[in-house]
Amino acid sequence: MIVVTGTGRSGTSLVAQTYRELGFDPGGVWLPQYNAGYEDTDIVRANASIIRDLGLTVLVERNALEAIRRRVNDPDDPAHNRITWWLGNQLERFGLRLLGKRPEHLDLTPWERFDEVVAARRSDLVHLSQRFRVAKDPQFSWTLRAWAAAGAQIDHVIVCVRNLDAVVESRFAAQQALFKTRSQAWNSFAYGLGLCMSAIYDYRLSHALVRFPDFLEEPAQLYEAMRFPEPVPFDRFMEAFSKIASPGLVHDDR
Repeated sequence: MIVVTGTGRSGTSLVAQTYRELGFDPGGVWLPQYNAGYEDTDIVRANASIIRDLGLTVLVERNALEAIRRRVNDPDDPAHNRITWWLGNQLERFGLRLLGKRPEHLDLTPWERFDEVVAARRSDLVHLSQRFRVAKDPQFSWTLRAWAAAGAQIDHVIVCVRNLDAVVESRFAAQQALFKTRSQAWNSFAYGLGLCMSAIYDYRLSHALVRFPDFLEEPAQLYEAMRFPEPVPFDRFMEAFSKIASPGLVHDDR
């Protein structure tokens, strides 16, 4: 499985969409109202479960709610029960945010319980890593270590990074922030990136960092950073990338 992650609002969706254009579909749907998407519900649910079991403070991903809302009311959908459970969990958190009951501090990883959580999730994580060729979810920033510790098959990790001030502003503008203050959100992203990079180095995972929005102007660097389940010539990559890259949508002078 090739993992696409980062802080969110940092080009992860564009990278996922490039994979999709090349025939390596990460799942999920595109959400034009957020200019984001392509997060498979099973991947999102697995990461949300890890975060919930560890009690981590992570921002609510409203785009994930939109991606599954159209499926949750369909009892014939094979993912109905999984989606209903996860949606209920997320709506509860979202409701608390609307009521102003936001966390005053960050809840960090309880390492004394980490191995227990990994053991409980191991089978599911290994299965998902064998099922998906590409998986995108910003929540991997907080959960990648659990996947690696479980023995999931992770072939490569692409970490999309962006100026954190710009990330925070973009999150608040999109109403995707659970915290009361930008300082709390900033610290949450910094912690997630730290967890992600420590997992990459501790488990010696193949990886690359790509800086958004720079790679919009430097697609060759993105091509070198990506890995593919099957060989992809550069001209084919450029054809796919050119269809979706929209520098005009980015408002970032940092």
